Amino acid sequence: MSEFEQSKEDLISHEITVALEMLIKEDHDSIMKLRFMIPPPSQYPMDYILELNFSPDNPFVRPYVFEAEHFSKDTGHLTDSSRPRTYYALFRFMEFLREHYNYLERSTELLEVKFRHFRFRAKQRLDISQVDRREMNKNVQNTLIAAHNIISLRGHLESLYKKTLLFINTEIQNRGEFNLRKIYGSQTVESELYPDYGVMMNKVYSVILAKKRLARILDQMKGIRIPGEKVEREAPQEQPGDGIDVELPPDETEF
Repeated sequence: MSEFEQSKEDLISHEITVALEMLIKEDHDSIMKLRFMIPPPSQYPMDYILELNFSPDNPFVRPYVFEAEHFSKDTGHLTDSSRPRTYYALFRFMEFLREHYNYLERSTELLEVKFRHFRFRAKQRLDISQVDRREMNKNVQNTLIAAHNIISLRGHLESLYKKTLLFINTEIQNRGEFNLRKIYGSQTVESELYPDYGVMMNKVYSVILAKKRLARILDQMKGIRIPGEKVEREAPQEQPGDGIDVELPPDETEF
């Protein structure tokens, strides 16, 4: 067992994991009173606590699914009424983003390597025009630039998580408990978690779109094998609940 797997295995039996599991299984509409402080990321990494406790892989956790009407047609930002207004919903929202960011980081690295191989092979082909090659390059490069721009905002997700823990732990320290299902106004939450809450609410559509674009291009490039590449390294296919059915621009070129 690797060190990564061992660390994750140890945290499954952590008191906060057990406490959250019991609360989530109760599935009460308005009460989810947490009485254990959540350890800081240095003791219980953000990726672990979100994946272990708030992933839709857990049958008791509803996936965070977005519909087109949840977003402003003018700005693409998540509308005020569609933003998480309980801290339980906010944890599920952060898990949604965490999974998407992890996908983007893995997939951009894979696409960059495949793109280098594609360009090398394209130069050897006599049946491909310069126009086609330029369109292919433009399509991939634009997708990579957009993905890297989104990945650069991951720090806001990590900061949002830390501020969320600080707020919850302070409440538990002062009051002895915190109701994760208590409803707050989105502006109240945003002011408490400024500016990271607002940034993530405004960028979630772009995160979903970047993932879909990467998935589409990698699917088109699945015939390009990297030396030593194993099949399981391919970017995973999207699963139901991955996000809204965003409209992608038409393919400029098929690979």
